[in-house]
Amino acid sequence: MAKLISNSYLKGTTIGKLAGELREIFDQMKLIDFKLVNVYDTAPAISEIEVLLEFERVEDQTLFEVLHKFRLCYEGENGDPVARGYKKAEWKILRHTIRDLEYSHLKIKSGNLKG
Repeated sequence: MAKLISNSYLKGTTIGKLAGELREIFDQMKLIDFKLVNVYDTAPAISEIEVLLEFERVEDQTLFEVLHKFRLCYEGENGDPVARGYKKAEWKILRHTIRDLEYSHLKIKSGNLKG
């Protein structure tokens, strides 16, 4: 997953360090399922994807859902944003949109419980 993070957020860090940060974010919850809800093209190089994520809280195996938006940037070979359609580019996740999930396992509401 660390390799899918936007290059603009990798400055001053390594893929290994970023992978460790991501493990910390997801160490208390296990992704069970996801559903793509919507895609919003907000700029020529930026899209947001809205997904319904189903997690299992590691602590007590409680299932919970989170409706979440990930922001993605279409980046060229050198990591700069380029307009969608450019052939030598790929979609990368903006790091802060993952960080927002970090404490999701603590925000369980009774309406979100399953099982």
